[in-house]
Parts: sequence; structure tokens; C-alpha cells
Amino acid sequence: MNEARKNHGLVVVNNKIYAVGGQGTAGGLDSLEYYDTDLNKWYRASPIPWRGVSPKCAAVGEKIYVLSGKGVEWKSQLKHVLEYNTRTDRLVTYSHWHLQTAHILISFFE
Repeated sequence: MNEARKNHGLVVVNNKIYAVGGQGTAGGLDSLEYYDTDLNKWYRASPIPWRGVSPKCAAVGEKIYVLSGKGVEWKSQLKHVLEYNTRTDRLVTYSHWHLQTAHILISFFE
């Protein structure tokens, strides 16, 4: 791993292990990294648009969905849903996600 972290999201897509956000030595992280199991090497991907700890992650096909998480001070629940395309290294943020639906999805992944 390029950047030490804890309380991060972890998900596997196409033999790659993705580490999303979390808490580093200096606070919340906005980094996304993946480990290529075939090449035995860590790579950096596009940074996520917010710093958050304990995000919930799910893989659907080649996409990773990052649901919620806590703000860097652990006081606020983030209300964003992030879609990351592992093939294109592109991110889409859904900031007007219906809160009740997000809570249902988050509890499913906990």
C-alpha cells in the first residue's frame, strides 16, 4: 500500500483489491489505491472528492460504489454516494442521494 490507512473501505474487482479513503497518520484520506494481484504491486487511482473514514463499498461489475462514511472528525455522516469506474478511472458523485435509500443500502453492507 502506498499510504498507510485504517478504517477504509475494501473491495475486489477483477483480481484487484481496492482501498478507499480511511484514516491516515495525518487524518482522513481522499486517496484510492488498488493492489494488482497478478503483478504484486500497489497503484494509485483518481482521488475521491472528499475525505472520509469507514466508507461502505460494493462492487457491481467493473464499478465500485462508495456509500456514506463518516467525516474526518467522526462527527458527521457523509451523504454522498460515489461511483468509481475501475476500467476508466473515472468518478461520479451523487450528492442528492435520497437519504432513506442510502441508509437502507448502507445497513445492507454493514
